[in-house]
Amino acid sequence: MPVRLADIARHAGVSEATVSRVMNDRPGVAEPKRRAVLLALDSLGYDRPSRLRERTRRRVGIVLSDPVTAEGLDLAQHLVANFARRGLIATIAVVGAGGATADELVVAFEEMGCSAVVGIDLDDPAIDRLPERAALVGDAPASKRLAFVTPMSARLERAVHHLAEAGHQRIVVVSAPTTRPLDEPLPSRVIDAIVAPAGREAGEVAVRRAREGGATAIVTATAWQAIGVVEVTRAQSASGAPALPVIALAEDPLLTHPLCEITAVERPTSEIAVAAVDALVGDMNGIPAGLERFNFDPVVRVRASTLMKDFALH
Repeated sequence: MPVRLADIARHAGVSEATVSRVMNDRPGVAEPKRRAVLLALDSLGYDRPSRLRERTRRRVGIVLSDPVTAEGLDLAQHLVANFARRGLIATIAVVGAGGATADELVVAFEEMGCSAVVGIDLDDPAIDRLPERAALVGDAPASKRLAFVTPMSARLERAVHHLAEAGHQRIVVVSAPTTRPLDEPLPSRVIDAIVAPAGREAGEVAVRRAREGGATAIVTATAWQAIGVVEVTRAQSASGAPALPVIALAEDPLLTHPLCEITAVERPTSEIAVAAVDALVGDMNGIPAGLERFNFDPVVRVRASTLMKDFALH
């Protein structure tokens, strides 16, 4: 049907001149007004001009798990920056935020014309809802999907190795209800594995189990759990109790605070983001990405929690 600028302008709440600039893909239009014009075109049943359809295809979606972690958000920001360098606009959405399901987010991305979707730290049900052209990044289960991951099991192995180098042979591991279960079998130096909530409560449980079992170090799944361990051991040290070094299996700005400075084992965020974007952009350009799984070695950020004077047992 013929396009009537007046109808589109009225529906979008903008001037006819603005509609004309958008229809001809000219600069000088704020993004909210551009979106309003495009939505008006769709609502009124007009076909978008080919140049606008091409612009839309330069979009990608990023889906985060809920609750959002500092690591997940950091990875999303790296993805957005790398997609931008390749000329693509990335939109971030969170499963569970405002009640949104993975299905609803994928449909929304399709309606936006997204060419691909990246899932960060998603669980199995959410992964099953992703479109064909999708990549998993961060922490992901084994699945027939293109994936760029640092498995939690690899992080745990790296943490235990770091502690073992200082002579710690008995270690307690704390996971959380919100994190993916640790893969069996656990490293041989792990004498106890427990599930505990975040914060001081986790610290109290972990420290008690460590003292009872003769463990000399603790590894936690989250930053808040590690902070809880530091709080408890710091309070006990006033009574002469030996220190318990702690490592978190997740990076978080909280861990760098001068009051705690906790060693963390993190994924190489920048490298993962570059690899995932390169693969998806190549797939969009006719170079099949395949369904391979690429594992990235974890990185240890050593801080005061494993540099204390009685950390090493040699």
